[in-house]
Amino acid sequence: MLWGLLEASLAFRHSGQTEMIQDLLLNLDLLNNQQAVLQYLLGNPDDPNLDPVMVKDASDKSEAVWVLIEALDRQLKSEPENNGVYPPQDPVRLDGY
Repeated sequence: MLWGLLEASLAFRHSGQTEMIQDLLLNLDLLNNQQAVLQYLLGNPDDPNLDPVMVKDASDKSEAVWVLIEALDRQLKSEPENNGVYPPQDPVRLDGY
């Protein structure tokens, strides 16, 4: 996901939202626990934020990364402690996808 934001120029409409996601990803990366990060992205098992098939079926690396970033965005929005902190805007990709 960091590759998508830093190298492939995927971004939210509001730069502050992109920066918040980048900061969170840097912190998640420090965990070095891929299973915990995946569980966080999935969110609630009864209503998951991520459909792994969408990642697998993505047409390219950028699209797959954006599916993951959207899952992270949904998870952040669903957490009550982020209310008023994490921007409520829906993600809009600048590349038109």
